[in-house]
Amino acid sequence: QVHLFGVEAYTGHRGGDELFALFSEFRPRVVLMESFAAPDADVSTGGIIPYQDHLNRAGLPRALAAIATNQELRQAWSCEAVGVLAALHVGAEIRFADRYHSLS
Repeated sequence: QVHLFGVEAYTGHRGGDELFALFSEFRPRVVLMESFAAPDADVSTGGIIPYQDHLNRAGLPRALAAIATNQELRQAWSCEAVGVLAALHVGAEIRFADRYHSLS
């Protein structure tokens, strides 16, 4: 099954908070992202983005705990950053669902 989530406040200060609530409620197994920030990762379209290998191992558990408990943090960060942490928080796989723009 595929569910498309509409985040009404995606570009506003509540977008990350809204996205975190959606992920917490629906607990997706896979989250598709149209871009990613893991410069050394070799990720093909449809492939897993290995954020857990690229994010600071000491800081990631603290970031996951903070994103779960701190509404101000969710509202201050970009929706994309909150989306990555929210996906990891619920145990979802994060996959690259677009094509490299240099190939467009």
